[in-house]
Formats: sequence, structure tokens, C-alpha cells
Amino acid sequence: MKQQLSDDRTLAEQAQAWICRPPAPDSAESEAFALWLKRSPQHVQCYLQMLAVEREFHDIDPARRIDVDALIARTRDNVVQLNPGVETHPVALVRRRARRRSARRWQAIPAAAAVLFVAAGLFGWMWWSAHGAHVYRTATGQQQKLKLADGTIIDLNTESRLRVDFSRTRRDVYLLAGEALFDIHHDAHRPFRVHVDGAVITDIGTRFNVYRRAQATTVAVLDGAVEISSEASERTAAGVTAAPLRIDAGEMAAIDARAQPLELGRADVAQVTAWRQRRLWFQGTELGEIAAQFNRYNAAPKILVEDEALRSRRFSGVFNADDPKTFVQFLYQDADIDFDHDVRGFVIRAR
Repeated sequence: MKQQLSDDRTLAEQAQAWICRPPAPDSAESEAFALWLKRSPQHVQCYLQMLAVEREFHDIDPARRIDVDALIARTRDNVVQLNPGVETHPVALVRRRARRRSARRWQAIPAAAAVLFVAAGLFGWMWWSAHGAHVYRTATGQQQKLKLADGTIIDLNTESRLRVDFSRTRRDVYLLAGEALFDIHHDAHRPFRVHVDGAVITDIGTRFNVYRRAQATTVAVLDGAVEISSEASERTAAGVTAAPLRIDAGEMAAIDARAQPLELGRADVAQVTAWRQRRLWFQGTELGEIAAQFNRYNAAPKILVEDEALRSRRFSGVFNADDPKTFVQFLYQDADIDFDHDVRGFVIRAR
């Protein structure tokens, strides 16, 4: 029995420690907190008990107008002692016990308030976990298919990071790195918006691909349409919001952080979605970019282009993303290129 009480106390202390020091989203502590919650149904039961305590004490002196010390002092003044320091009269004994019970009760209010705070924090965290922000990551070579609570499907490409932040009135997704294909479930009351590097891509009943790179973000629309605007919400001198850039099905745009188009053109659906079959499709692509694409999918061997002038040479072709050797063999046909293979991977130089 004593061991059980000790275990229960330890569990409550752990819960209170987590809530009093809430982990930041997208942190190692947040992941540890989630694992702790999943460790045992007793953890969930502990939180439910705290919520029950919250309901019990909700109406007890919410404004803290009761002076607990004065109340105890008045109770003490009503006690008549027959012997100094000793309360022996039956009525006095009853009053003394009542006073102790009362004191214990009022002294419990701060602790109950602390429990209420913990329970409220837990409730908020649990709601946030169920309906709020989640971060998804893929490692080198990894791809992941996500189905969100609203029915939206997201295919996440290799070396990508995505934060989903839903509420009752909005659906916001932040592409923090990499590439994703969005198949949006339409909801007229909650617009779906993708935030990426200062730009906002708003869904208009859409299926579209977003690829975030250092130099630009590429948006390709497969079905429907999107509107692209700036996070900064730049306004004209007349105070009117600048018109968003609209992209329809079969179109693509490369945009900068101000949502300004750097390039507009037609979108080849097969080429845009080739990565879902783990194929890399290059069409007049610089060798430096080709090497970077293969390296996204392969931790080893890497492709290294050591000659700066060679990096800007362009090549075309479709290759297996998981087999960089096939591309190196393709380059063997070029008499101006020399090759080496060391612990780093395939090294490409100008001959």
C-alpha cells in the first residue's frame, strides 16, 4: 500500500514537472513528453483525476477574498482553555479538531490551485496535440505519406520538414525544408494555406507540389488553382492589398521570399511527380544541382563536383534516385570529365 502511494506521488510530481516546464514545440523535450504520456494508461488517468479536482475547487474563493490566517485566528479566540497550552474541555477539543480540519482545508487551496493549473495546462496541451501543431520530418532517402485530420493527403519527399497548425478557423501548413505534394480536402469555412519562405500559397480546390530551395521556391499546380501572396502583406499607396499571383492547373512558378515570380511556365505533371516513384528527372539541369538531388536521397555514396566550371554544365535524363552510380556511368561518355572514387563518394572533375 505504501509503495503504491509512493508511486502515485511520483507520477503526479512528474506530471507537474512537465506542465510547469512545458516543452517547446519541435524539440527533443516535446518528443520525450509525448513518449512519457504514452508509456502507461496510468499517466492519462492521473491527468483525468487532476481535471476532476479542478471541477471540485472551481468555485472555492476564485477571487481569493478569504483571509485564511484571520479565519484561523478568530477560531482560536473562541476556544476557552482550562490549562494554559492544553485544551481539555470536550467542546474545546471539538473546536480544536474542527479548526485543524478547517486549516487543512484552506491550506489545501494553494495546492489545489496548483493542481488546477497543471490540469488546465495538460488539457490545453492534449487539445493542442490532437488538433494543433505537429511537425513531420523525413531523413535522407526517406519519404512519407500523411493523412491530416481534415482528410488532406500530403506526400513528403526526402530531407523535408513540415509543421501542421490547425485550429477551428484555419488550416496552416509550414514547409520548413524540402518538398511536398498536397492533395487538399476542400473546406469553405477553413482555407488551407501553405507558408514557405515568406510566401503564402492559398488553396483553391487544389492538388499542387511545393519545392523549397535556397535560391527559390517552385510551385507546380496539377489540379485546380492556387493564389500566392506575401507574408508581409505588402500594400499599395492607396492602402489596397496587392493582388495575389494566381497559378492554374498545368502551370508552375518559381518565386522569391516576397512571393514575386522569378519564372513562370508550363508544369509537366510526370516530371513534377517523378520523385514519388523515386525517379529524378533532369531537363537541361546544371551538374551541381543534379549532384545535390542525388545526395538528398543517398547518405552514401555522395556525388561531389570539384570543378566550379563543371558544375554549371547542363544534362538531361531520368535516373533512379537510389542509384547514383547509374548517373556516374552516364557521365563516363563525356570525354571532358574525369572521375575518382574515395571514402567521400564519387568525385567528378574536369579532365
